[in-house]
Amino acid sequence: MEKEQQTDILIIGAGIAGLYTAYLLINEGYKVSILEASPTYGGRIKSLTGFAPIPIELGAEYIHGKNSILYELVDYFNEEIIPIKDKSYIWWQEQLLTEKQAIKNKEIAAAFDFMDNSWRYQGDEIEVDNYLKEQAFYKNTSQILEVFGMEYGTTNNYLGLKSLAKAEEMWTSGDEHYKLKTPMINILREFIDCASPYIAYNQAVNHIDYSQEDTIKIRTAKEKIYEAKYVVCTVPLTMLKNNSIEFLPELPINKKKALESLGMDAGAKVFLKFKKRFWRKNMWELFGTSSSPLYYQLFPQNHAEHSILVAYLMGDFAESFSAKGNQAVTDLVLELDLVFGNQVASKNFEDAFIMDWKKEPYIGGAYSYDAPYSDGKRRSLAESIDNRLFFGGEATNYTGHAATMHGAMETGDRCYKEIKKIFKPLI
Repeated sequence: MEKEQQTDILIIGAGIAGLYTAYLLINEGYKVSILEASPTYGGRIKSLTGFAPIPIELGAEYIHGKNSILYELVDYFNEEIIPIKDKSYIWWQEQLLTEKQAIKNKEIAAAFDFMDNSWRYQGDEIEVDNYLKEQAFYKNTSQILEVFGMEYGTTNNYLGLKSLAKAEEMWTSGDEHYKLKTPMINILREFIDCASPYIAYNQAVNHIDYSQEDTIKIRTAKEKIYEAKYVVCTVPLTMLKNNSIEFLPELPINKKKALESLGMDAGAKVFLKFKKRFWRKNMWELFGTSSSPLYYQLFPQNHAEHSILVAYLMGDFAESFSAKGNQAVTDLVLELDLVFGNQVASKNFEDAFIMDWKKEPYIGGAYSYDAPYSDGKRRSLAESIDNRLFFGGEATNYTGHAATMHGAMETGDRCYKEIKKIFKPLI
């Protein structure tokens, strides 16, 4: 076991939450170290070049709204952002419809109304799937409604409608959606420039001993020991749920209950490359399909110098895709043949790139979601232990922006402010 290394503040995880926390603290003169389990930084922000003429985002991809710390950062960098203004298309009863055409049907209109206004729900807690099964519009729109769960990182049978509504009611960042024209990983450059000297990679933490009053001991899988006055844990929710880190003493009961209540499921993106684009130029997303309830094109039409569709698979659909093996991509291509006709997808298919986040070491899933009876549990997860052990990351955002990059950054700001209140650096 290697000799102990000491620091004032040790941050576990070099995703956007951990890096932003470190950036704020270092600029205030704090002595900071960062332990990252993987060989690189970014966490669930992962950009890939080479597969297409433009970078593709294997993980976090969208900037949600202008009223956010992330949008301010992108604006500060003067990055070119592309607003999403294109159309949704719906596959329904073997017809490809625009949203405008689809909502002429009263049942589809009612399904859309649910998806747009679910945050207004005031009833008792119930799984989204069970609630929908009680609605008259469900029978003929069940496949369309699968997209609801996809966008929350799971399937409808795992979402708690009341808990979700309470979280959604707090959303304040705005309803617009944007993409960067450059790789998303670039937004971390200022944080990395500041924090890179203090990051140790390939150091998966497996033990945190906070039993002593004056110091916390952290052990990694490589048997390295670190000591710190304060620790900020920003690992993904799955890593805490599966006990990848042993805590001494054990985590308080309220945190254990929070971990049991909140969800984070399998998630995959499948990038399907074709010789030419055969879908409508103004199509942003397609849903109502069965193998993948949601497809979207990589960029809006004015910037679409490519022929790639992305199959977005979450929860049970991601699990099913993974279990199919080599047949899985074929099923997606055949489904697109069915939608667009004349075997146009099969004839033009070139290649696929699969990003299965459940298989990604030290991440193990997509992003957190509000399971039944999880209202209030994010706040419990976020609470510090004895003002010494702090918790950040998107799953600990209890102000309505969980499961987003800007939500993760907000938790970094919270951890920074919590530490600043109790400890001043010796400059």
